[in-house]
Amino acid sequence: MKRFHLLLISCLFVAISFAQGYSEQQLASVMDSVSTNPDYVIRWADGAIEQNAKCADAYFVKAFVFVAQEDYLQALELINKSLSLVSKKSVVSKSYVLCTRGAIYQKVEDYDLALADYTQAISVAPKETDAYECRINLYKDFQAYDKAEADCRTLLTIKDSLEYKLELASLLTYQEKTDEALDILNKIIKYQPKLVTPYALRAWVNAVAGNGQAAISDYITFMALEGDYSLDYLVTYSAMDYTYAIGALSNLVLSDSDNLIWLSARIRVNIAREDYEAALTDLDVLETVADKSPFSLYQRAQCYQGIYEFSKQVDAMTALIALMETEDADLYTMRGVAYRQMGNTKAAISDFDKALQIAPTDPSALAERGWTKDMLKQDAEAIKDYTSAITYAEPNAWLYIQRGRMYQSTGDSLKAKADFETALQLDTISSTHAFALMHLGKTQAAVNFMKAIIAENTNDGGEYYNLACLYSLANMKPEAIVALQRAIELGYKAYSQIQLDRDLDNIRTEQGNKDLLNNITKSKVSKMLEGFTK
Repeated sequence: MKRFHLLLISCLFVAISFAQGYSEQQLASVMDSVSTNPDYVIRWADGAIEQNAKCADAYFVKAFVFVAQEDYLQALELINKSLSLVSKKSVVSKSYVLCTRGAIYQKVEDYDLALADYTQAISVAPKETDAYECRINLYKDFQAYDKAEADCRTLLTIKDSLEYKLELASLLTYQEKTDEALDILNKIIKYQPKLVTPYALRAWVNAVAGNGQAAISDYITFMALEGDYSLDYLVTYSAMDYTYAIGALSNLVLSDSDNLIWLSARIRVNIAREDYEAALTDLDVLETVADKSPFSLYQRAQCYQGIYEFSKQVDAMTALIALMETEDADLYTMRGVAYRQMGNTKAAISDFDKALQIAPTDPSALAERGWTKDMLKQDAEAIKDYTSAITYAEPNAWLYIQRGRMYQSTGDSLKAKADFETALQLDTISSTHAFALMHLGKTQAAVNFMKAIIAENTNDGGEYYNLACLYSLANMKPEAIVALQRAIELGYKAYSQIQLDRDLDNIRTEQGNKDLLNNITKSKVSKMLEGFTK
């Protein structure tokens, strides 16, 4: 709620100027003291009220102490008192007080009251811009973009400002009115070609309009002008046309070789398109001209994960963790997963434990530890971790599938069914939905759903692995073996996952499976082979 705090600070700055006899420096000191010395501000306001009990401005100032302390009830009482006393003699206007009260209501999620205050503020002062801005912000929170657009157009009749034009372009884009949004931004860029923000906004508009190359080009221009090299948006836009993005970045790598951001960007884009070898080549170049950094080590870890080089991933993550100034739970979780993929479940659980020491309610660490204990057939502990992950995570179908499997394993069929049905509703598009169908006894529907997913991307080894698991769960052993073989042919190399995955228990002793594994020549599968051929 950044807007909320900016509004209150600006209101306070205006309000404290009411008191005659104080220098500007003294008044500024009062404003600065709201958080650091609230007692001083209260004494100051109480003194003003003692001199004039009907001083609306003093009540208004005093309210901000309670806002800073997040005592919104007390703040509202003072705001209401100020509102009952505000007059033409007050420096703070009735419209401003209403906006401030509306901002507090918005903060505490009393949205109807907030909207009523903003609307009343507009009726009190229809030419003031603050209330419109507040109401636009509220409409955007509720995705009422058409109403926000109407307010923004009104603002432009009051004040023809660049800020409002950019806001209008944004609101139009939310409604996919991209032609008008582009017209606005093209005109701004034509007359102010060095202004950076319009390029970032036009990149988004072009992306919504399906103009991938234009979106990529605009965002690269924004990065070059702004000097802001956050790469996440560029990676997102690049997915619209990876070939164009790599070409554009390669040109910049050559023409602006001293600026390593373009090499870094090409690394990120190559990882996003799963060209890990190209990314590793660029990382080698990057680390010849710059020391290993958290960025380069993290990208290395991502690459090694992508090519199933889990030992190297662990090494990269260990170096990264050593470089970090503060401990990061996500890094320990990521390394724990890599350890598990190596078959080192003890080290994996140790890392998940460490992550949960740092962030006790982290759902990712809880889920991964639960899955590891699940693989080790520690069902009760797995259920406990899955339950905690469900408590702290956003609704997640996979977690319900996993916990349901554990309930099923321990004989609690009612709880298992409830979890599978929840998963079925939460995820209707991914392989998780297929697993929910399977566990609910809808075998053919599950297989058909999984095959439909594979038909969309016939070269995804991971999805063939999921199909093998489904066939195994259905006790369709020959089909499971064929699907697993296809997964490995397509590059699926999570060998420890295959070794430990309970979904494959039905096929571990099949001769066809022994033959399959005997045909895998990589030395990495030796431990896995022992597990399958006992």
